[in-house]
Amino acid sequence: MKTKENPLTKWILAAAAITAIIGLVRIGIILIDQITKKSEPTQTIQKNEKIEEPKKVQDKSEEIPVDVRNIRAKIGEEKVKKNNEDLWEADYGDGIIMVYIPEGGFKMGSNDYPHNYPSDEKPIHDVYLDGYWMGKYEVTFDQYDKYCKEAKKDKPDDEGWGRGKRPVINVSWDDAVAYCKWLSDKKGLKFKLPTEAQWEKAARGTASLKYPWGNHEPNYRGKWYANYAAHNSWEKRGEDGFEYTAPVGSYPQGASPYGLLDMAGNVMEWCRDWYGYDYYSKSPERNPTGPESGTFRVVRDGGWYGYAVVLQCTGRTGGRPSGHGDLLGFRLCQDNQETLE
Repeated sequence: MKTKENPLTKWILAAAAITAIIGLVRIGIILIDQITKKSEPTQTIQKNEKIEEPKKVQDKSEEIPVDVRNIRAKIGEEKVKKNNEDLWEADYGDGIIMVYIPEGGFKMGSNDYPHNYPSDEKPIHDVYLDGYWMGKYEVTFDQYDKYCKEAKKDKPDDEGWGRGKRPVINVSWDDAVAYCKWLSDKKGLKFKLPTEAQWEKAARGTASLKYPWGNHEPNYRGKWYANYAAHNSWEKRGEDGFEYTAPVGSYPQGASPYGLLDMAGNVMEWCRDWYGYDYYSKSPERNPTGPESGTFRVVRDGGWYGYAVVLQCTGRTGGRPSGHGDLLGFRLCQDNQETLE
């Protein structure tokens, strides 16, 4: 005789089965969620990996900029290394060291003048530059004299201040360009004068600094950050340690954000561009190279006889290409290496 099943019992058993299934599904979801969380790095780990990245990628060629890889292939990996600012330096010998300035944008110019006051530093404008290489030091007499000897040219006068590691002076824009061509032929890579946009970015970085080292003046709390005419006085011009020019690199505390030295003071520096008083109002944003023609070439930096105000990174003026003097020197630059093949 068959026993009749209680309908209530069937319902209870069915409910229990459904509950068990739901429980298993929930356990599965929890386990999957835990596994997923374990397999995915947290945001904190991602940030830590980003901070540690420079140490990990220094020797990984796929992480090195193309410009740097090209130079390493040409002059040897052992001659292209990171500097204290974690940027690449290429050592060409004879004291010629080039620092890689990564591509990117910066603010160029200054509005630090009364609204109606004329200034060739106005307006502040955005500039974006491809990566390039900039000389860590100004070209020295040692380096330039070697060129004069090989090219059988007269050596420029040192005014009795000394040669050696002091920046070369009494060179015209034409002389500087001729030296760049000679060095390019010698090294097998193109050296040029920097554009004034390249010069300004190398001097102030991307933080719109007033001076290469920051926003305080060159004589600050007993420290000297540049070779310049302190106190706006000719009689006190030697208080920084040198009456006239100083051997390059004498003021390491005055380094720019990229580790370049003497970007303020020592000698004024020729740039590649023609000088245009109002060029900033019509300058292209990407890789500006100055007006198509002109009478003067751009000169940057205030030099050893410059007062603090003219040592600011945004200061600019012009000089005749054939002109020269005891304030004028220059610094080397290399454009994006794709143009140097």
